[in-house]
Amino acid sequence: VVGISAAPVDEASLHVWHANIVASTDESKSPYAGGVFHLFVLPADTPTGLTLHDEAGAVVPMARSLDGDHLIVLDVDVDAEVMPDEQVERQWDLVSDDGSIVLSLTGQGPPAGSAPASPDDLLACLAEQGVAPGDPQPYAPEVARAAWSACAEVNDAVMAALDVPDGQRSATATFLSCMAEQGWIQTLVDFDTVDIAAHNAASTTCTAS
Repeated sequence: VVGISAAPVDEASLHVWHANIVASTDESKSPYAGGVFHLFVLPADTPTGLTLHDEAGAVVPMARSLDGDHLIVLDVDVDAEVMPDEQVERQWDLVSDDGSIVLSLTGQGPPAGSAPASPDDLLACLAEQGVAPGDPQPYAPEVARAAWSACAEVNDAVMAALDVPDGQRSATATFLSCMAEQGWIQTLVDFDTVDIAAHNAASTTCTAS
């Protein structure tokens, strides 16, 4: 499901328009929900079998029409709510198997990497610290403390993206840090496998503090 979010752009640069990618009512069927997509008209002699790379060299999802004339860039790591006057010049390169750039595509759009923080970002941060869903808890307090300390700012960004009020964010951050001091990383707790009594004891301590 898409909604047009911008008027036609300069077709001389091949960039026709871009639109927001809107989440389906069934998110499991919408792997690219969020972000924007861009439509480009390609030169008639553009070869097939190319990959698309962004400014940082990362491979970007794309779709090409059967006749090869049009290319849709799925730009998912951006904030779709960026206002037109905050958009920037973007560039994507179509690259051949040998690494050479066949064609560069440019157009206005949200800045790369501007997507709001998501719970997946928090899980990725925690994984970088060596902790993950399914781990037995509680961890050794020093392990949980170090992991949560490294990812607390990401968690705060996630809460901000979810419009959690400042006061609630502060209280939640204090509680989660307290739990980590006792070996518990709340985001990763599997309540079907942990010692509920031990968890509740830690929770009571942190709620009272």
